[in-house]
Amino acid sequence: IDPRRRPECLYLGCGPTIRNKGYRPAAHMVVMQGREVAHDPHPSRAGLTTLDRVLLLVPKTIAGVA
Repeated sequence: IDPRRRPECLYLGCGPTIRNKGYRPAAHMVVMQGREVAHDPHPSRAGLTTLDRVLLLVPKTIAGVA
């Protein structure tokens, strides 16, 4: 996905987070909408340092799968 154009629907964003305790950055996943984090499941709510991957969840009926 072009980083200048992010979906307005809810989607999963994956990337490194700052919660690494001196080690390599940990992979983390958050729920996003547009360019904003809609939900971060970690209590720190630290979010992502960069967005590496995007996952869209599409219902089977919309995707054309029976």
